[in-house]
Amino acid sequence: TSVTEGCTTVVTYTWTATDNCGNTASASTVVTIIDTTNPYFTSLPENITVNCDEAVPGFGEYAAGDNCDSDVTIEVAEERIDGNCAQSYTLVRTYRATDNCGNQAVESRYVYIVDEQAPSFDEQGASFTYECGEEIAVVEPIASDNCGEVSLSFIDSELEGNSCQGVITRTWTASDECGNSSTF
Repeated sequence: TSVTEGCTTVVTYTWTATDNCGNTASASTVVTIIDTTNPYFTSLPENITVNCDEAVPGFGEYAAGDNCDSDVTIEVAEERIDGNCAQSYTLVRTYRATDNCGNQAVESRYVYIVDEQAPSFDEQGASFTYECGEEIAVVEPIASDNCGEVSLSFIDSELEGNSCQGVITRTWTASDECGNSSTF
């Protein structure tokens, strides 16, 4: 006989021996079958790196199998781990497969969102002429970034030339929130 209750199946085998005179003896063997094997993933997405100005992909395709359960349940959870700036972070996606007996398999996949692109300066005039004694105005260039805010700073070189004509070189640096920078 076989009796299944939940995830346990109990099979009872009864053996009967009969001799030539009709005498019999019986013995039983009880076999208990329990599902203790974890399910397994048959498909999971790969770890991926995405630029901060690209769309973050969905959870991808995933599937699991099991030795006893033909309909394994899969739950997906996501946790964000901040990086060194607002545009750079990691999404940890945890895939949990559970069979109908509570056995589980757990795998994590990572989506790395990065900002590796420096701000860029828009095309603009780079030379200006002033008269002696005139205050040198700060003509701020225009810079933009693919993912965040840009901060500008500058450094002026020492006056090169003489009292009648000289050149000061103003070097601008555009930095984004992730530490990427470019100069103009």
